[in-house]
Amino acid sequence: MKIGYLISIETPGLWGIGKRGFEADILTHRCKIKDIEIPCIPSTSIKGVLRKTALQLSSLLQKANIITNTDIINKVFGKEGEAYTPLTLTDVIPVKDVEVAKKAFNEGIHVLMDNVIGIPVVTIPHVRIDDKSLTAAKEALFFEERLAIGVQLYGEIQLYDRLLKENEVVEAARILLLSLSDLRYRYIGRRTIVDVKIIGILPSNLLEDEYVSFIYNSLSVR
Repeated sequence: MKIGYLISIETPGLWGIGKRGFEADILTHRCKIKDIEIPCIPSTSIKGVLRKTALQLSSLLQKANIITNTDIINKVFGKEGEAYTPLTLTDVIPVKDVEVAKKAFNEGIHVLMDNVIGIPVVTIPHVRIDDKSLTAAKEALFFEERLAIGVQLYGEIQLYDRLLKENEVVEAARILLLSLSDLRYRYIGRRTIVDVKIIGILPSNLLEDEYVSFIYNSLSVR
């Protein structure tokens, strides 16, 4: 199974623990493409928030008969501490437009290598407040580098279907699409709000499932 999705930054975005740079005290996470480091969203960050969302929704999904058993969450995402799971995610890479994302889904993720663009970032100042005086602390001014509002990033979710039973593959698709959809209603990264669209899903026969079809049609890029 493969799901291609597009994230749009709705508030200035910051991921990872950050590091000090010349431009700012805290830099957002970076990926290396063709010897160029560009801001991106690490796959571990997306997988973590999807797993958390899936766990929070699992009981409700079981009551609604959308999943048969909550154990499917561990089968898809793996149990905590396990090194291997049937689920893999790519880092989420900035793209010029939706057409590049569609091309990457249809032709391969390598397409992004040939479409590296200059990514707009913003530098935001902050002042740390002293708890006692409730005024600016000494040497408390610092700067964060964040992805600018409107930046679009493309990522893929891949599931090795052979490790799941046939009915579990459909349920896994439901869980992953619902969890992606829920990203629009929570902070990800460091208090970042995003929008999510689906670029495509394979195999296409998954769309024969009423739940998968409904979520896909609600989120897909037209």
